[in-house]
Amino acid sequence: MNKTILTLVAFATLFISCDKKDEPKKPVTQNNEFIHSVLVGGQNTYLSLFKDLNVGETNVTNSKVHPMSSFITTYDSDIYIVEPFDSKIVKYRQENGNLVQIGSTLLFDAQTFPMSIIFESKTKAYVPCAATGVLSIINPETMTKIKDINLTEYVYGGKTPNDPSPEPTTGVISDGILYLCLTQDKVFGQYNFHPVSSLLMIKTSDNSVIKHITNTESGFFQSSGYYPFTAPTVDEKGDIYVYNMGGLSGMGDGFLRIKKGTQEFDPNYEFSISGLNISDVTGNKAKYLYTKTYESNGVLYGFLDIPGYNTDPTNPDPSIQAAQKVMQPFKVDLYNKTVTKLSLPASSMTSTAICKSGDNIIFGMETTDGIGYFSYDYKNDTVEKMKIKTNGGTPFDIQPLK
Repeated sequence: MNKTILTLVAFATLFISCDKKDEPKKPVTQNNEFIHSVLVGGQNTYLSLFKDLNVGETNVTNSKVHPMSSFITTYDSDIYIVEPFDSKIVKYRQENGNLVQIGSTLLFDAQTFPMSIIFESKTKAYVPCAATGVLSIINPETMTKIKDINLTEYVYGGKTPNDPSPEPTTGVISDGILYLCLTQDKVFGQYNFHPVSSLLMIKTSDNSVIKHITNTESGFFQSSGYYPFTAPTVDEKGDIYVYNMGGLSGMGDGFLRIKKGTQEFDPNYEFSISGLNISDVTGNKAKYLYTKTYESNGVLYGFLDIPGYNTDPTNPDPSIQAAQKVMQPFKVDLYNKTVTKLSLPASSMTSTAICKSGDNIIFGMETTDGIGYFSYDYKNDTVEKMKIKTNGGTPFDIQPLK
């Protein structure tokens, strides 16, 4: 009897196994539309999902904790967290509404400072390492490194012991070319930049350098910056707009353009935001454009640093300066070279999260009107203040999920 029962169980197990094998894989349930992080205690960012723009509030329960300077990058349904100071990348995916780490953490050599991920495909991406002047090629699917490309020969004025890296930071791929920004800091992380806009054009098919282009005539310094969100913008025409964040350190800021099909900065285009007279802000000036997101037709949205909003500009305490509500949401028109202030409050520098979702631009802010996500409907030019309250932290980074 026992043998008969075991035989029947064995057959049943076989049939069940066959049935399961033949069944198509069930699609992963996608319950949440956003991945975001909030800054807690000025030290760590807490990463979590939330359903949609109608949740009302978020909290830090069940969050994944990362160091402060950890930025979110998404590709298809995958979520990547770049940790420059810890020299690593962590991959997550949403599974049945939960945030789950996928694969092993991708570790880089200590103190290399990987700054961003520039995706060519699901299996190939570029990671600029600012401190060492290396461009790493990785397989983001398997979280493994493919090879390193040494870029130290492109240090402005020549490589020296004190200046060993051109600081590759971020970029964008268009028409099979990687447009890689070189920040050209005289000493990594010191914000003392060579007076040049510097960019490499790299063919993605064989990873060869096509050309190193520079511009010293405009007076715009620091192509891009030490942040993923400073990547160049590609418009619908295929033109590349490179923002130079020199204003962050008191130097010249502005956009330069590389027209589609060319290999030089366009001599007929310059757009300095710090050079504008802005009538509806205190002091009528902005220092630079910080976080930004592209909408369409040459229009992007972002935060402008308004020095006239600083109520204690001579105080050397970094925490006091970081808390100043100087980051004002603006519309930026690259074609007409204009900026338009939005009817939203200003935020602190450490809380400037931004993304596009449908017809809305979402601004994550720490303001005198509240802490959380504010929404701007750009088609109807309407604002919804404090759309979502972030409990437990201030908005740091946000991305929509596909």
